[in-house]
Amino acid sequence: MTRGQVRAACRRMREHVEEILARWEASLRDSPLRADWSRAVLRDELARALDALATELDALLAQPEAAQETEHEAFAEHALQRAQIGATTTMLAQEILGLRDAIEQSWPAASAPEASQQLGALRVVIERFLVA
Repeated sequence: MTRGQVRAACRRMREHVEEILARWEASLRDSPLRADWSRAVLRDELARALDALATELDALLAQPEAAQETEHEAFAEHALQRAQIGATTTMLAQEILGLRDAIEQSWPAASAPEASQQLGALRVVIERFLVA
């Protein structure tokens, strides 16, 4: 995968934040646990977290052997806010995995050869966020 392809994939994720969050939000709205949470509560730090995710994904895809885990400040803030309103770690993990699914659903040309590598790297980065 070329550096240009990596940048294009990460740029697309950043440019489609609203589409990704709308897909994610729609998947969560069906949950009785979140039925009473406002849109602001649902989304809190996730736009910032998506940017952090794109940054780490860019680094991992560009130089897998040199990529370092980045600070997970946006996800940590999201987790703290969720804890303050009574969310469990299971709920938080479900949200993050739902976010991953929303990103994958909006990924361009999932059948393209490089898409498999990109989506695999995305899963690695999401797993890092989950265990951070």
